[in-house]
Amino acid sequence: MARVNSSEHLVIRTDHDADLEPTDLEALRHLGVEVVTVCTEEEFLAVADRAVAVLNSDFRLTAKLIESLSQCRVISRYGSGVDNIDVQAATREGIPVANVPLFCVEEVANRALTLLLACSCQLLQLDCFTRNGKWGESNLPYAAQIEGRVLGLIGYGRIGRAVARRAKAFGLKVIAYDPYLSQDVMQSDDVTPSEIDDLLAVADYVSIHSPLTNETYHLIDERRLNLMKASAILINTARGSLIDEPALIRVLTERKIGGAGLDVFEKEPPDKNNPLFFLHNVILTPHCASHTELASQKVRPAAVDAVVRVLRGGYPTHVVNPEVLKWVA
Repeated sequence: MARVNSSEHLVIRTDHDADLEPTDLEALRHLGVEVVTVCTEEEFLAVADRAVAVLNSDFRLTAKLIESLSQCRVISRYGSGVDNIDVQAATREGIPVANVPLFCVEEVANRALTLLLACSCQLLQLDCFTRNGKWGESNLPYAAQIEGRVLGLIGYGRIGRAVARRAKAFGLKVIAYDPYLSQDVMQSDDVTPSEIDDLLAVADYVSIHSPLTNETYHLIDERRLNLMKASAILINTARGSLIDEPALIRVLTERKIGGAGLDVFEKEPPDKNNPLFFLHNVILTPHCASHTELASQKVRPAAVDAVVRVLRGGYPTHVVNPEVLKWVA
């Protein structure tokens, strides 16, 4: 792969809020490329023919945008998930898509367990009761006793494993479903492998940690929601479209499951009239589980490093479509 070193070329940075550190910008400029920030499709298309790389966070990179990148050598995402990037289109164009698979593993695991604990003791209701002068145990809902209960993990990758470690410290029994992982890995962690329907039927808590793909879209649909216990709590810190949200709203409204803790929604930001906002058996956070200073400090240099490696004639450390590498060599 030839090295790029020309001021006529540029790196597109999407998402104006994904600020780069001065050292990261300097590393790119040292290679002779200009860094341009774009926030709309029109801005992207206006400079796409000059771009040798794209640094991307939450901006949706459609096939149309990717096909306009006539000179692009790499698309690098600030994070692990790439569901907002048309990877198939990038592959057709011979463009490697790099990610940062270790990004926010511990942070998201912390949020998942935080939501589990908050839901199990009805934390928001207790806060409201206290502020309104309701006092005395006779007037309060019972908190769930989580020791000895079953946590079902859907997805047992890095984050799922981090959640399992935390859950065991609280005395939870952990079972997991992951069709892409050897059951030996789970068993070596003292986690019981399970099929997804069986997991949903027996778990007191279900926490989702799968990537969003065509295969996992609405993985938790109405049929599967109805398999869950009436007391079960559903936690989602992965991607909103892993759950059929209208179906989830129905089962929560009808009290067919105990509650939910959600950091993600099908549509983001959610509509202000989203029925989830008006349910008292749900705890919501605004897709911010990864939002810590340390995680941000780590992910941006890692994403920039992928671009620098390519522009120097090498390859990114992590590529989600490695089949393209033999074409661009």
